[in-house]
Amino acid sequence: MVDGFFERGPKKAHARASLVFMGNMELASKPTTAHLVNALPTFMRDSALLDRIHAFIPGWELPKIMQSSEHLASGYGIVVDYLSEIFHHMSMQGSYSDIIRESVQIEAGVTIRDEKAIKKVASGMLKLLCPDRNCEYEDLSLAMKVAVDVRQRINSLLSFVSPQEFSQKERIAFSIQ
Repeated sequence: MVDGFFERGPKKAHARASLVFMGNMELASKPTTAHLVNALPTFMRDSALLDRIHAFIPGWELPKIMQSSEHLASGYGIVVDYLSEIFHHMSMQGSYSDIIRESVQIEAGVTIRDEKAIKKVASGMLKLLCPDRNCEYEDLSLAMKVAVDVRQRINSLLSFVSPQEFSQKERIAFSIQ
């Protein structure tokens, strides 16, 4: 489905969808890669499936929502269904991959899946950061750093699950022109 379609015999089906898997993990201490892999359902411990996942965002690194007076809006806010409608319309605008393609160079030696995943995540980040498509160096840099970080976590999981096929990778480098 990486190319937006799949084939079964003579039939070809097109799809435009993303999947988000969310869940809670019981962790007693700072999690290691082994903790993360062992917390996954058995069917998700397959390297072929993991390699097709673009990003892994560890929720325990996000700040907790503590007090309503500190973290919830006290004035105007955006209703979730309205925000969802905005995101839907933004998805129809197309990808920001042209901005990434023209401005970013990913170091040689990364796999095609790594490169595609990083570019798609960075494109999505730019769409949120710069809905008017006017992206500054700082915007590109932030989007690429986040995209590389979340893909690097996938690479660590792959290396743990199947070290013969996926050796531990150095940090993926990029440059912005």
